[in-house]
Amino acid sequence: MCRCDIGRKVAHRGVDNCINDLVHCCNGNGRQYRVVVIALTGLVILWIFPKLEERIYNVRERRTYEMVSEINRDRLKELEGIFQECGLRVQGQKLVKKDHEMVCIIDAYGPPKNHEQVMEKLLVETDVKEFWY
Repeated sequence: MCRCDIGRKVAHRGVDNCINDLVHCCNGNGRQYRVVVIALTGLVILWIFPKLEERIYNVRERRTYEMVSEINRDRLKELEGIFQECGLRVQGQKLVKKDHEMVCIIDAYGPPKNHEQVMEKLLVETDVKEFWY
């Protein structure tokens, strides 16, 4: 015979049944199992969420590019075309005149690999004297 902590006698039906009855008797009819399942589910979510957040962030990374070139109003359209060819979404642009040069400021969204493609194209672009992001 098995006895649980509250004093209820349970007939001996094998060790497994006795342990199950003891656990249910001592832990409020399995409420502890629910708590353990909820706690484990919470831990799994906390483990997965940072990985999911990183993937979301990588899909939509934002960079602000500043490029210096000769004064040419059409140059901004050409630069926007480079960004769009590489699969980036141009969110905003601005032109600033500095001495005899023009600074093009472009906000772009997209995956990091697309930003790398834009940087490679800007490095070989002869009209762009310098750029940074």
